[in-house]
Amino acid sequence: MPLIGDTDLETIELPAAGEWVKIKKQLSRGDEVSVQRAVLRGARAPVSAATTELNFEGSLDVEAAYDAGEFALLEIVIKEWSFDVPVNPRNIRTLDPASVEAIEVACDAQYPPMRTVEADGPLGGNGQTPISDADPIPANSPGSS
Repeated sequence: MPLIGDTDLETIELPAAGEWVKIKKQLSRGDEVSVQRAVLRGARAPVSAATTELNFEGSLDVEAAYDAGEFALLEIVIKEWSFDVPVNPRNIRTLDPASVEAIEVACDAQYPPMRTVEADGPLGGNGQTPISDADPIPANSPGSS
């Protein structure tokens, strides 16, 4: 179906007996972009004003980016659960590690890898073969090592 909503759900059994969550069966392109944006927001680190030429004194906060991406996905896909509290970002962060892992395993199986602008181009594909998928440069050609 070309339009993906929040009502077509898959039930995931959690490790604790009788506990479950319902996740979206498919991610929309908007969902994918939301997760990617959350990762980028989480990756931002303060940059010193004292940068010179090619000397960049900032760094990416990988832990914050990972955390942002992990929870952004969970916040988007979890629509219902068996707990007596509402599904919201605060409560999602209180899930035990075993339940989060079970949900992540289900998400990995349920959703194909997310597309990126780098792989698809800004308009969803430019017809070019990504460099990693291109034929290797023959050893005797110019530019080969």
